Amino acid sequence: MSMEEKRSSQTSLDFNQNIFGGFSFNNKKLITPDSKIVFVSDMFAADYTGGAELTFQALIDSCPTEYDKVHAKDVTIQVLEEGKDKYWIFGNISALDTSLLPTIVANLQYSIVEFDYKFCKYRSIEKHREIEGKPCDCHDQMWGKMISAFFYGAR
Repeated sequence: MSMEEKRSSQTSLDFNQNIFGGFSFNNKKLITPDSKIVFVSDMFAADYTGGAELTFQALIDSCPTEYDKVHAKDVTIQVLEEGKDKYWIFGNISALDTSLLPTIVANLQYSIVEFDYKFCKYRSIEKHREIEGKPCDCHDQMWGKMISAFFYGAR
């Protein structure tokens, strides 16, 4: 075997081979078949020990049935489909893809636990004024209207 052939065989990759030993990121299921409830939040108490996270954890700990916890950033249309027959409970969701809100409103049964001003893109009217130099007007913007529909659809 020539030096060129050796180099070629050493650097050649089979892109059809899963280099992660059978674990596929695209096929990872976040919703288990036995769960009845799906808790969604930006962070959970295991991630960050803030007041909202600890309060949400107390709610999770009191859940009398099987449940799943999903980070808001990991919610996709596929995850919503996996959990379409579950009851969803949303906590802080600033990392949630807002384009999913109409799908959530139209297809899921859910509740919202409010920890901050979801209607404001900064989650605080004081932060909004500080950052933009004007009073919060998010309720008149698309963000506020989407969140309003999200609240309207909650149980």
